[in-house]
Amino acid sequence: REKVIYSSVGLRSRVRTRAHLGQQVFRRPAGVDVTRISTLQRAASLCGHGPLLALVEETMEKLRPRNIAKIPWSEVERHTSSDDLWLLIDGKVYDVTSFLNLHPGGGQLIAEAAAQDATSLFERTHGEGLRYSLRLLNNFFIGDCENPGQAKKAEPQEPTPEFLSTLRSIT
Repeated sequence: REKVIYSSVGLRSRVRTRAHLGQQVFRRPAGVDVTRISTLQRAASLCGHGPLLALVEETMEKLRPRNIAKIPWSEVERHTSSDDLWLLIDGKVYDVTSFLNLHPGGGQLIAEAAAQDATSLFERTHGEGLRYSLRLLNNFFIGDCENPGQAKKAEPQEPTPEFLSTLRSIT
């Protein structure tokens, strides 16, 4: 199931190239799963394998995105339609338009989270498959929000520290 969804997302996201402020938006290189590279880095560090650790860290540096778009909140909050929908999660902006029809919980749940800080909502609705969902979310990253504090929260409670730690280790 995971491969099918990743492939569907990959195909759909290659069909349409987005631009923001005249620049092509950042897309992670196809087939690169940042979480697996991070896991390899931790393993190499724990077992003291210096050459492997150096290689992994060099690779991570080469894959580190440069020139990530800084997107004002006023821009993010305008993308709320089913044919152009962006989410704000932990200060990062994701163009999830191509995923609306693939989302297991339905596109409506995603649409209701638009134009808000959806961090806590994401935590509450992705409990069991969180790591998988976060890896999938990476495919839709387009930039950092310049002023995420201006966004109204989709849910009143704050995200848990455990969730934020997991989220930031994967995205």
